Amino acid sequence: MKRFAKTIVKVLVAHADIAKNEFPSHLKEERMACSLMNNIQQLQVQLEKMFESMGCDKLEEDAVNI
Repeated sequence: MKRFAKTIVKVLVAHADIAKNEFPSHLKEERMACSLMNNIQQLQVQLEKMFESMGCDKLEEDAVNI
């Protein structure tokens, strides 16, 4: 689980960096900017559900902290 958590962190950081870098170029396009923000919010919701389905309270502390 610890390795899986580290992989998820790497993917999320890369995704956040891409969104952060591209977001300013889409500010003039309101629909695109809203879509990017919505995607980020949906990702947060899905990650929380995944964490809960993995048994968040039963995971080792190291994996939870990552």
